[in-house]
Amino acid sequence: MSKQNTDILTQQVLHLIVLLTGNAHLRVEELAERMDMGTRNIYKRLKTLRECGYFNVEQRDGYYHIRHDSPFFSRIGEMVHISSEEAVMLQRIIAASGADTRSTLIRRLTAHLKRIAGERPVADTPMQRTMAECQAQLFKAIDQRLCAVLVGYRSVHSQTSSNRQVEPFAFLPGNEEVRCYEIATGRCKTFRLSRMEGVKLVDLYWQHQERHDRLLTDMFHYTGLQRAHVEMRLGLAAHQLLVEQCPEAELHMQQLSDRLWTLDAQLCSYQAIARFALGIMEDIEIVGDKDFIDYLRRQTAIINRKLL
Repeated sequence: MSKQNTDILTQQVLHLIVLLTGNAHLRVEELAERMDMGTRNIYKRLKTLRECGYFNVEQRDGYYHIRHDSPFFSRIGEMVHISSEEAVMLQRIIAASGADTRSTLIRRLTAHLKRIAGERPVADTPMQRTMAECQAQLFKAIDQRLCAVLVGYRSVHSQTSSNRQVEPFAFLPGNEEVRCYEIATGRCKTFRLSRMEGVKLVDLYWQHQERHDRLLTDMFHYTGLQRAHVEMRLGLAAHQLLVEQCPEAELHMQQLSDRLWTLDAQLCSYQAIARFALGIMEDIEIVGDKDFIDYLRRQTAIINRKLL
């Protein structure tokens, strides 16, 4: 099949998904009319949707519909879900940012966040308010490529508090830590928002962008400057367990048969994948690489010593 035909097929299937979601229940003839296609091709596209495994296509009395409990919608929901804690934090960031509350968009967004936050009470502490204000300022600094001063930053190692002038350039997953280039030391460091008394923007653009390192984030949300390769084969139980623990792992898997998958991933840390592997070793086969195998041997040796 040519690329052009593949693109047309993809567009048709996407159009069909749009028509059959929500509260829509349509006959094949109606779908054919709306999509300007023959009924035979509509049946083929419906078969494609059913066989891909992501959509529960329901047919009742000649009317077709894609059910809300389809795996595709569940996966999307997991990715865009906002917890009550996150909703409260976003409200604080909006308030601290000075956004125009008369804006229709801001009013709608705030109302939506309040509904989510109302699911259960969340503690509103001075530290949380300070973190939200720091986040808002740091987001602005990153967006405008400005320097900033981390006011009263508390160092755990030296037990001191000082102002740090930095070039903030990336938040880590969770937005509770920010990666910055510290001007005084000439090094990139990770700073925790909970240790800041505040953030002040400096009227100075970044001067050292070429030195900004970009931390990588793997499927377990570990971060690091380098990645290590892991490859293993998983049986049915191991596959199910890993996908439940880490849904993103499915993006790095290839199904070999009904009961066998291969995982090929680049990770920033062996910790999470090693815990998984050691817990279900009977249903996996480690393929590589050598460093990961050596890491597992060291962890196994530690376990053996503790069991003696």
